[in-house]
Amino acid sequence: MTVGHWDEIYATRAPSDLGWFEHEPSTLEEVSAAVAAGARSVIDIGAGASRLVDRLLDLGVADITLVDLSIEALEAVADRLAHRGARVEMISADVTEFDPDRTWSIWHDRATFHFLTEKLDRDAYRRALEESLEPGGRAVIAAFALDGPEMCAGLPVVRYDANSLAAEFSGLLQCTGCRSHVSAGLGADARPYVICSFRKPTDSESDKRQES
Repeated sequence: MTVGHWDEIYATRAPSDLGWFEHEPSTLEEVSAAVAAGARSVIDIGAGASRLVDRLLDLGVADITLVDLSIEALEAVADRLAHRGARVEMISADVTEFDPDRTWSIWHDRATFHFLTEKLDRDAYRRALEESLEPGGRAVIAAFALDGPEMCAGLPVVRYDANSLAAEFSGLLQCTGCRSHVSAGLGADARPYVICSFRKPTDSESDKRQES
């Protein structure tokens, strides 16, 4: 994935004109449940110009980090949030090269992982996730379903079902559930997704698994 590709998209089109735009985030159900259970920090991978950050602020979450390749996308979010006076950290980075200096209690990704068509990139993604998510933390990851589009934003994607998406994180995260969702997109451009929720074992839980 190249910065220029995504910068051009966000510089030339309004977020609401993009096929993946959602007025209400489809993953909000899972994220809200994690917040209600006590999660206090969120990192949104491939955040784009998503309105998830707006909803997180509505929920009272104050520790939010947005990561995206596109500076244009992050600037659009900054402009949208300016009137709220909220402090949201924004990082322009490729998730496969992301080197965090802290951890978060929620890792959120709606439709970044499925762009990683090479195993090396998926391995790098998992390393970034492992380093970023605190023990006992939650991950919410959404990707195109098996009957979803083969391309998005002019780029090929890998499609998943619940089993194959959960298997990508086996040994690192415990899958706590998956569901299907169809995003209406623009016009008749329906986009089927699979959304999976995960939990990272605590250090003591990991030790017990290694001993058994």
